[in-house]
Amino acid sequence: MIAAVHDSQAAHARSSRLTTLALGGVITGALLLRLRWLDADAPAFLTWSGAPWTDEGVYSHVARSYALWNAPPADAWNNRLVSPLWDLLALLVFRGWGVGYVPLRLISVTLAVAALPLFWDLLRADLGPRVATLGATLWAFDHFWFQYSRLGLLEPGMTFWLVVAAWSWRRALDRGWRW
Repeated sequence: MIAAVHDSQAAHARSSRLTTLALGGVITGALLLRLRWLDADAPAFLTWSGAPWTDEGVYSHVARSYALWNAPPADAWNNRLVSPLWDLLALLVFRGWGVGYVPLRLISVTLAVAALPLFWDLLRADLGPRVATLGATLWAFDHFWFQYSRLGLLEPGMTFWLVVAAWSWRRALDRGWRW
């Protein structure tokens, strides 16, 4: 009887290690894939709008202006009114790593990859570790999400906060209202 319990615990530990390795592989693969072509333009078929080709500059030019000259730009557009958190992140990144599309896009890549373990944990709570790993893998390597999550757009950050909210809600179901 004791041997059966020990074998069951050992099998669970092996399964847990494999799940951790698989999730680590998914996160590493998603990060490396996004970093590989970080300076590439979005494909023309990504969307019907011109947002991937214009919004990176529109939503970062106030932070760029403050990073370079510590002054607002001369035009009337102020992204801080639309997305102050994004603007703050862009300003911090620009001051730390310089101004450009690659540093700007690193924000989206970081948030997209940081959302994966939270998404995995959200799925794991109800569906188990195997299905959660499959779900995280499918989301990490989805072609359209890959394209969007490597551009300096607002959407990857918004998606990150939605995943954080869903993860917190799921934790609150298990651990009480403080979550």
